Amino acid sequence: MKTLHLTSFVLAALLLGACGTATTHSPARDGHAAHLHDAPAQTQAAADPVAPAFEAYFRLKDALVAGDSVQVPKLAVALDGTFHNMDRNKLSAAQQAAWDELMATIMEPLHPFGVTKGLKEQRALFAQLTPGMLQLAQLTDLDAPLYLMHCPMYPGGADWLSRERAVRNPFYGAAMMTCGSVKEVIG
Repeated sequence: MKTLHLTSFVLAALLLGACGTATTHSPARDGHAAHLHDAPAQTQAAADPVAPAFEAYFRLKDALVAGDSVQVPKLAVALDGTFHNMDRNKLSAAQQAAWDELMATIMEPLHPFGVTKGLKEQRALFAQLTPGMLQLAQLTDLDAPLYLMHCPMYPGGADWLSRERAVRNPFYGAAMMTCGSVKEVIG
């Protein structure tokens, strides 16, 4: 009886092990599977080459809303990477004409983000980053509207872009989450 249980246990272990290895695919199939899963992202990126930059900007904004000073530099570096990896040939004529000036406006506050540690400094850099992102948004054929938000309480006032009309303030986070208003609708 013990031999039967031991044999059953060994068979079950072999079957479970085989199930775990049954997910391996041939390189041709793996390449095809990756192609199918990446197709929507590639289509969107091909349709709008600046979409990844806006996605990275919104992740950065959300980290500031959450007060996550550890993630902010990482997300700023990711945003920087989206600009450096962008294919300028896929930009509209208006975007190409404004590109060099636009990149100077965006990169000047973006590059220091990578070494910042405090939310106060990160938020100040974000306030400087937004005007360039606004210019890019105004040169982009957007699929959905963006909202230019304004916080009057930040020293000198500060703006940010949002996909939502609801105010989620990146300059004060939980301290004044709903401080601000829609200044302009873009797109």
